[in-house]
Amino acid sequence: MDSKSFESELNEEVQERIALMEDPSYEFPAALTKVDWVAIALIPTISIILLVLGEFL
Repeated sequence: MDSKSFESELNEEVQERIALMEDPSYEFPAALTKVDWVAIALIPTISIILLVLGEFL
């Protein structure tokens, strides 16, 4: 079994990811648009409505 502790492995991974994100050539993902937010709201709402309707069918 590896002698590294979980905490030290986690710290190494965090440092690698921070270095990657601080690289000037790192391209951040685009911000969520209005369409994204509408989809985020509608999908769970429709799912809940269908679950409730399914209970009575």
